[in-house]
Amino acid sequence: MRQSLARCARSSMDRASRRDADAKKRGGRIETGGGRPQGQNKGFFFEPTVISGLPDEAMALAQENFGPVAAITPFSDKDEVFRFIWDNRKILNLREGAYSEVLSVRPCIRIGIDGFVLRETVAEYYQVARLTPDELKRRGIKLPKDYIEELKRNRRLADEDGSRDDGDSEATTPLYGGGVLVFDEYGRLKYHVSNDVFGAERQTRRLQYLWESGLLEAGKAMSRLRSARLSTIHRLRAIDARRFPAEGW
Repeated sequence: MRQSLARCARSSMDRASRRDADAKKRGGRIETGGGRPQGQNKGFFFEPTVISGLPDEAMALAQENFGPVAAITPFSDKDEVFRFIWDNRKILNLREGAYSEVLSVRPCIRIGIDGFVLRETVAEYYQVARLTPDELKRRGIKLPKDYIEELKRNRRLADEDGSRDDGDSEATTPLYGGGVLVFDEYGRLKYHVSNDVFGAERQTRRLQYLWESGLLEAGKAMSRLRSARLSTIHRLRAIDARRFPAEGW
């Protein structure tokens, strides 16, 4: 039994040493550790090691580490974050039927409740889908009745004035969703807060509110959201405004 444990310990230490050497060869930076502890020339001891600046094919990232070796892979640009969320889209509940875009990637520093400095990366992404009334119905999303009538009226007008091509489908309505990802200093996901772009209950309430507030405009081929300042939206909510004039006040 002792010989078996010794062989396992030697094997783990050899793997940790190989990963350390591979990291240096590939231009990685040893932040801490990277060898035997001082004064430990006997036995199978290896310092807790943190490595940064590694390419994806490095052993410390591409293979499972059975030793005290951790690779830091912080996110620094939108492409890296997009690849992460797309590779993990099922876990993150990212909808494949919607356009997705990473809006921002920001390094942040804050003080934790224990007084330690925390280095994190915050990334924001959004999704947008434009669906016809039939497509919305299949997803369980209900449109305001007055809004549906407005779409039909605009469609009749487009037919009368000839502005609609025969190949044009029904007017589409925009749906928006997205989320925020918070990564720790090692590139591991800590928090994920999101709104489902196809969430039936939320989108039904949202479209009802936008229509009643005059922020959803029915178009002949494509509906759109009317631009408004955030302060205006909050003011409308505060006074419980419904169908305010287009020019505002």
